Amino acid sequence: MADLQARVQKILDDATSSDGLVGCSFAAVDRSGKVLVSVGSGYEELGNKDRPAKPDSLYCLYSCTKAIATIAVMQLVEQGKISLDDHVGDKVPQVAQAAFADGRKPKTPITLRHLLTHTAGFGYTFFDDGLKKWSEETGHDEFDGTLEGITSPLIAEPGEDWNYGVNIDWAGQYLEKVTGMTLGEYCKKNIFDPLGADDIAFGLLPTNKDRLVKMHQRGPDGKFTVRDHLTFTHKASYDAGGAGCIGTVESYLKCVTILLNGGVGANGARILKAETVEQMLQDQLGDVRTKSGIDPMERPIPAATPELTLPVEMAPGVKKGWGLSFQILKDDLPHGRKSGAVWWAGLCNNYWQVDPKSGVATMILSQSFPFNDPRAIGAWVTAEVEVYKSL
Repeated sequence: MADLQARVQKILDDATSSDGLVGCSFAAVDRSGKVLVSVGSGYEELGNKDRPAKPDSLYCLYSCTKAIATIAVMQLVEQGKISLDDHVGDKVPQVAQAAFADGRKPKTPITLRHLLTHTAGFGYTFFDDGLKKWSEETGHDEFDGTLEGITSPLIAEPGEDWNYGVNIDWAGQYLEKVTGMTLGEYCKKNIFDPLGADDIAFGLLPTNKDRLVKMHQRGPDGKFTVRDHLTFTHKASYDAGGAGCIGTVESYLKCVTILLNGGVGANGARILKAETVEQMLQDQLGDVRTKSGIDPMERPIPAATPELTLPVEMAPGVKKGWGLSFQILKDDLPHGRKSGAVWWAGLCNNYWQVDPKSGVATMILSQSFPFNDPRAIGAWVTAEVEVYKSL
């Protein structure tokens, strides 16, 4: 494994050189939880050589959070406390009051299944021009740390189309209503602590304030500058199921490794039943693929806020599905990933994948905008090639 460590270290070093990423961390684990490789490269803050990026550097995880919040929700589903077909508005008034920008109410009540599959009709301001206009008019967006910021207009009828958005945030609010706990409290008790994932939490713990990697912005000239973290990182009034976790690469992988093992962590802690994991890994879209006129898994996602994200094409040329909170690959990839592997990402160029057939999970974390940076994706995939070669 020393050889693998050296090869991946060089890949990351190349990625953080000559206008590349400021800093990043990469790790891979097998289904037993064995760390196959774990490295950092570059810096936690531009130009600060006293803060090298390390395997235990602390990053905002953004939408990587969604898988964790969904695991939490699915625990309640398998316990019979809630159902995927529950009308979420029965307990969450903001969901009950959801409407289109012109005031129209949806024809169908929003269910938990809609939320976990991103078919509820909610979107994101940075991916949708209409929602961006709403944000400019109201002064709210999904990053302001308030529930008002995610109480945005619908952009599609529930169950009619796939649109990536604030859905898992509302699923997290439903969990809180059912359990009487905050999402962070629930995940600590039922996921993080049982798995020994000690370096992950919702929000920034006071003890971790000085460990958080700085956020960076790539400008039109390709150069990075240090920028502020988005507001909710420090001032969230709720635990955001769609984006609120802060953690390290290895702590995150401890959580999603349960998807390699039928719901059991590497330390033997059972987090979900095997049949629940199997359900999460199955394509959930059904006839949504045809209702919208074009398969949403093949539809590019536009960039409404270019400083935060480039336009996104999700694994072009590969057959894909959507499980409970993540994308499913239906083809083998040339570099090693097998059909059935699931993956997703976080807005500041964080990317993870779990490959049940190969028994491996990988992740790269960085802290920069805009999303979909070719240097970050290239480093992730190239490092992953070396991991697969070593299996």
